[in-house]
Amino acid sequence: MNNSFFNNLFSYIKQLNWFISLFFSLLILLILKYFFIDIVKVNSKDMEPNFYYGDVLLINKMATTFKHGDCIWFSVPTDDSVEINTKSMQRLLGLPGDSLLIKEKQIFINGLLKEDSVPIKKNYILKTNKIWLDSIDFFNLEITEYQKISDYFDYGLSLENWQVDSIKAKKWFVSIEEKIEKPFNFDEMCYPYNQIYAWNMDNYGTIYIPKKNDTIVLTDSSIVLYRKIIEEFENNKIEIINDSIFINKIYSNKYVIKQNYYFTLSDNRDNAVDSRQWGFIPESNIVGRVIYLIKRNK
Repeated sequence: MNNSFFNNLFSYIKQLNWFISLFFSLLILLILKYFFIDIVKVNSKDMEPNFYYGDVLLINKMATTFKHGDCIWFSVPTDDSVEINTKSMQRLLGLPGDSLLIKEKQIFINGLLKEDSVPIKKNYILKTNKIWLDSIDFFNLEITEYQKISDYFDYGLSLENWQVDSIKAKKWFVSIEEKIEKPFNFDEMCYPYNQIYAWNMDNYGTIYIPKKNDTIVLTDSSIVLYRKIIEEFENNKIEIINDSIFINKIYSNKYVIKQNYYFTLSDNRDNAVDSRQWGFIPESNIVGRVIYLIKRNK
């Protein structure tokens, strides 16, 4: 055998080793991505001003416990054909076993006021001293969501607290008022979409968020609130016959919850879709917890 044969053999072994190393590296990456961690991109403006459209995030897919204020990446629990299989990020405000109340935009968890731990954007109505504001004025205040709402120098704005303070210092400022929906003004877009619960985005609940093994007493009102859980998330069939409730053709006045549920709110509080419109998020829909902002896209 000549040297050419050994050189070719050696070259082939080197290429084979490179291929094997690449194969196992990709395999490890796929295993990590599928079971442990993932890199995702924010796909909405729901979480401004803390996360922006296009931000790149690292999520922990092994997370099994969560706390108030955690941001989760999850499958959107909706029947809308456009949204099915869509992933989103929201902030957890209601955990399994919590009772949540929103009263004039203030959040109460188990009867206690929950102060926002991060900057929040809310909607305001601004009156000016007969001054038209243009895009430069809003740009200087870092305001990205705004519109003229009347011919009397009134504007609708989505603002953080520091922006409200900045506006109050302007010479053209007359007044600014937080936009709050009145209690009992029924919003048909709010879960559970029934006038039995005359809720809106600013006045919502009190709503109990079920945990695994909870026993729910089934009544005319509770079935409205928990029917989606029983039927859609836990794969049962409900029939109501002469005011009696049947689950899988068996008369039932109670139901035992099979998994934990959660309730989310957006940081862009008045300009996003969250659990106030989706309802409960089943634990099985949670992909992971956001643990790191890899790249800012602001």
